[in-house]
Amino acid sequence: VQAERDLDLSALRIGADARVPVERLREVDAIPRLAARPHLVRVLAENGRLDVLQEICSHYEALKNEREGVVEAEVISAFEMNETQVADLVARLEKKTGRRVKARVSVDQNLIGGVKVVLGDKVIDGTARAQLGALEAALKA
Repeated sequence: VQAERDLDLSALRIGADARVPVERLREVDAIPRLAARPHLVRVLAENGRLDVLQEICSHYEALKNEREGVVEAEVISAFEMNETQVADLVARLEKKTGRRVKARVSVDQNLIGGVKVVLGDKVIDGTARAQLGALEAALKA
């Protein structure tokens, strides 16, 4: 189901006290991610509760990933990674976790070098800063 694969709520301007008139539901229903759930969106809009829509989608995505054996990984790199590097890293993470990995890659130019991976509540810090810190701790011991 393609509608369940894409999470894009950027078309909605959801504020703390969002109240979307029923006339704007056509715009809301056009979002591919939510097209399969128009009744949910309509009920939330009619009750002035669109402010919780992103949270509902986040929880739904987490439950869906858990059921499908997918883990989301946030990959933070010091430099831009090409497709081959990302595919290699994903393959290693999948081997390590035994689950399919969906990676989001970002660049943090504050890092000296290396990669930091966040998998749920686990952090694999392969940055130069972390390695230098471990070396410093080992030398002080």
